[in-house]
Amino acid sequence: KSLKFVEPFYIDGGNKYFSKNYIYNIEDVDIKNAENIIKNSFSGYGTEIKPENFKLVLFSPGSTRHTKEAPSYLFSLFADFLNKEGYFVVITGSKKNMDIAKDIYEHIDNKSMSFNLTGLTDIYNLGGLIHLSKFVLTVDNGTLHLASALKIPVIALFGSTDPAVCAPISDKVYIIDKKKGCYHCFKSLCDKEDYKIKRYADCMSNILYEDIIDGFNYLLNSNI
Repeated sequence: KSLKFVEPFYIDGGNKYFSKNYIYNIEDVDIKNAENIIKNSFSGYGTEIKPENFKLVLFSPGSTRHTKEAPSYLFSLFADFLNKEGYFVVITGSKKNMDIAKDIYEHIDNKSMSFNLTGLTDIYNLGGLIHLSKFVLTVDNGTLHLASALKIPVIALFGSTDPAVCAPISDKVYIIDKKKGCYHCFKSLCDKEDYKIKRYADCMSNILYEDIIDGFNYLLNSNI
């Protein structure tokens, strides 16, 4: 299966060392499968809600490194905001991200406009869902790069890793990087004493809900 993903995912211009302008040529079957997932997740899709009027936002809050994850309440609050603005939200990730996804979903008010797909999709379904999304909210993980390769707008949350090194080069990516304390340490575990209590690294805890709203407004006003 990985070959199917590796073959169409390449570096523009053939220079893998100096370009981060990724391109991913998605297949029609992956888009169709994503549409079926949406239909099964949200009642009324395709009937009362026409696909062309359906506004989807994809969340990808999890990472292989916990220090790259932002507080779950940021995603929950933003989902509430988006739902009120008429957007539907899907939460995605691997089975290893089940805990943070569950915490986010449990604190979202409107369950009819938000759905937790964490652990239920593969890379192809994810590509299809991203393709159908208005934009993506994510931390520094594979979803960030896949969304960039699909030319979908992204709000990317950084802290323990450096966007100058890790972020894709794209005018469709809005980066939130608060640059406070011992940021960009690239560590898997935070050294701060209250890390186990807070559950999130200080650099990620510095990100505010208002920062994400600023990112949303930027993407909205930029018409990208």
